[in-house]
Amino acid sequence: MISPFFCFVSLFASPDVPPPNHDGPWQYSDGRIVEDNITYEDWNAYFAARPGRLWRCGLDTTSIEDGINGFGGSGADCSLSSTNPSPVYDPSATLYRIPCVVHVLTNGSQGNLSIDCVESGIRILNEDFLALPGTNGAPGTDVQIEFFLAEVDPDGNPTNGITYSNNSTWFNDGGNYWNSLAWDPSQYMNIYTNTAGGNLGYVPGFPQQGIAGDQSDRVVVLWSSWGDCSTQAPYDLGRTLTHEVGHYLGLLHTFQGGCGSACATSGDLVCDTNAESQPNFGCGTPSSCGSLDPVNNYMDYSDDACMNQFTPDQARRMRCTLEFYRSELPEVGPGVPLNLTLDTPPTPTVGSSGLSVSLQIEETEAGALDPNSPVLDFSIAGVASSVPLNFNAASARWIGSTGPLPCTSTLTWSVAASDVMGGERRLGDFDATVVDNVDVLFLDGFETNSGWTVSGTATDGQWTRGVPITNCDRGNPTETPDGSSSAFLTDNSNNGGDCNSDVDGGETVLTSPTLDASNPDAVLSYWRWHNNAVGASPGGDPFTVEISANDGGSWVNLETVAGNSSESAGGWVQKQFRVADFVTPSETCRIRFVSTDIGDGSVVESAVDRVEITVQSCDTGEPADFDGDGDVDFEDLITLLSSFGPCGTPCPTDLDGDGAVTFQDVLRLLSVWG
Repeated sequence: MISPFFCFVSLFASPDVPPPNHDGPWQYSDGRIVEDNITYEDWNAYFAARPGRLWRCGLDTTSIEDGINGFGGSGADCSLSSTNPSPVYDPSATLYRIPCVVHVLTNGSQGNLSIDCVESGIRILNEDFLALPGTNGAPGTDVQIEFFLAEVDPDGNPTNGITYSNNSTWFNDGGNYWNSLAWDPSQYMNIYTNTAGGNLGYVPGFPQQGIAGDQSDRVVVLWSSWGDCSTQAPYDLGRTLTHEVGHYLGLLHTFQGGCGSACATSGDLVCDTNAESQPNFGCGTPSSCGSLDPVNNYMDYSDDACMNQFTPDQARRMRCTLEFYRSELPEVGPGVPLNLTLDTPPTPTVGSSGLSVSLQIEETEAGALDPNSPVLDFSIAGVASSVPLNFNAASARWIGSTGPLPCTSTLTWSVAASDVMGGERRLGDFDATVVDNVDVLFLDGFETNSGWTVSGTATDGQWTRGVPITNCDRGNPTETPDGSSSAFLTDNSNNGGDCNSDVDGGETVLTSPTLDASNPDAVLSYWRWHNNAVGASPGGDPFTVEISANDGGSWVNLETVAGNSSESAGGWVQKQFRVADFVTPSETCRIRFVSTDIGDGSVVESAVDRVEITVQSCDTGEPADFDGDGDVDFEDLITLLSSFGPCGTPCPTDLDGDGAVTFQDVLRLLSVWG
């Protein structure tokens, strides 16, 4: 075993008096803080004297108001002038692990943080970035960026990733301490705890500005606002580090630029954070810019207690920043030493008898799995449930079932397992419709033109049926969602090589022929693509789907995909609607897809494929009625008991799908007796 190792630097100790050129507050060894000849008892008193609260974060953002170009190439997807939240940056792609070194600076009596305290700060950072269940960060987005204290120092020696230095000047954020203490900033995230220049924390600049890898590249946190040992209420839950690491990975404040209109090129450059006119302090539900302020976002100035999330687009921006501005920093997974594999891939439909899963869990380190952790999580109509997975020794699989599900409901599910340290691996979320039978009334994959018409005011980019082009990348799809040849696309041309063939100057409308949707249980489904995340004014051009029951005489909105939606950055999305929820089912239904260009200079690319009308139904039999006589009775109980114990496939008496007929199946049968 490698013994804990840390460095304590005392030879740099300096007198407990500020040098002549010191700028900002100075904390003495007795805890007093002095600035401009005014003495404050502690940091709470110091901050209370500054009601503007600009000390919440010391990052200077004035230099980016006009935007700074990225370094070119794909780095432009997360520059300081715009964000393109492309699916290639989705957290599901891989886990990134960032080695950290925490430099604890003290003046001898103030600033001392124990090893346990330092470790708690990194633990909280992971709770927030991995949205770990049961923690404050659970409501947020799992960014799939994990942080760990370095295990090897730059010289190859074992370490616990913590250094200690007793130097009053450094403790008071002076003296260019990073030149003496920094571990290679291109290989380690260097974190310093000291007085943070009179702020709760700061970073000296964004990686997009060229600081990445410089000796001064760092994250600085006020020592009394660190981890679960913080005394700096209401900033005492470790969120200061989360906020500053967000900056370190390229995120701006949610209130940057106020109420900007082009979400991807103004404000915080992120479309799925509501714009806000000014920072928020405390909690509550304030609103500005026509929507609720993102008080729960880590990049606002809210109290720690109400900060609990990054958004999906913020996650993609941070991962893009890692890939193109800090490419030498992260290690690529696995992080959690578990690999999860489903024996059967997720399907778009699930029978009403329930979803059964069979999960293989591979330990890449012996003994890594917490055997009590494998679980099937699912929700129906927003009501969440959880079922433990049980290990089947015969198949060496973890298995479980939801049990019976309501017919035609929407099921959202995932499986997860954790290692003994609490790190989680998860597959999902997956969506499925609960249905036993699907009768197809209409299906058009656009391999031929079956009577669809194109109209609209657009001067360019009208709907065109064809094979998606592959020699352009301006937000257009390069393949169909189901592997077929053709789809309807907006223009679908490389325009002589410059690829400028998107929707311009109005709207393009794709209208179906007359369709028979007279069955009261008819369900309309389709695949759509919409990208408005790039160009000069992204985030403002919608995609609309409408339905008519009277052959186009009048129209009812099915959905509008806003230009700043998380579904407006490309990627095929399948949607389905029950026709009767919107119009009276009839033999003269039509649907139409409208892609609109509103913004000047924006890029709008849309596509549609595989339009279907189906009738979905479920079998009415009770699974526990084994003899099919319409009653669950003594004969059914005898049938179940006769097969008690492990069973193969199929096994109708295994009502909970765990691979064996057990007392739980008896209870399930008794619950529907009669």
